[in-house]
Amino acid sequence: MLFRSTGSSFARPTLLRIQELSGGNPFYALELARAFVAAGTLIRPGQDLPMPSSLRALVGARLARLPAATRRLLLTTALSARPTIGLLRAVGGNDAPTVIQPAIDAGLISIDGPTVTFDHPLYASTLVAEASAGEVRGVHAALGHAAAEDPEARARHLALASEGSDAVVARSLARASLRARGRGAPAMAGELADMAVERTPSLGRLRSERAIAAAEAWFAAGDPTAARDRAAALVPSVRGSVRARALLLMSLWAWY
Repeated sequence: MLFRSTGSSFARPTLLRIQELSGGNPFYALELARAFVAAGTLIRPGQDLPMPSSLRALVGARLARLPAATRRLLLTTALSARPTIGLLRAVGGNDAPTVIQPAIDAGLISIDGPTVTFDHPLYASTLVAEASAGEVRGVHAALGHAAAEDPEARARHLALASEGSDAVVARSLARASLRARGRGAPAMAGELADMAVERTPSLGRLRSERAIAAAEAWFAAGDPTAARDRAAALVPSVRGSVRARALLLMSLWAWY
């Protein structure tokens, strides 16, 4: 359906994200796919799919009725991979349950035991789309400090809270990527590896090794085109094992 309507094919990770955000609604899925095609496929690491204006206006009207403090705590929920009441207390203080109550009353989120979930994924995406860059970085910083027991989440949040290159942040991202790959989460590994490349200060061998690791992770995640693009960018400037790994990925892409 998406190919017939948009004339474009989508990598598996993108299709999974469209399915997740649409909540199984075909209209929402089509609108998300059209917005993705209109924006192009160069989505930066850690960046969500573009939010179509039609859906953003529809959902935004409900969110706008909430108090500012509630919207900020909802943004914390939206930017967290596993939001819980305990996490909201850690970020927003002990009155977090009271602050979040208007969102529950409005039918935007539900609480099942300690877990907080949005009643539809588009509520979370719209919150992120309408927040300023500074607001998003501030929430990521708070989430990073609250995620001391989860190295992957901590590395990702602290990276998204910062701008520019940083050797320490890059190293933590590279380690988190290896950890994600080891536990069988190649898409997360690819995202973290891409972020590690962006945060690596120099253009030397270390950056090249992290870039080929990102390409290999994306290939394992079912996105051979993303892997090919990253490998092809490396070939003109690298030698040795990194070049061999890049050429192998390009050959595999051609074979597929």
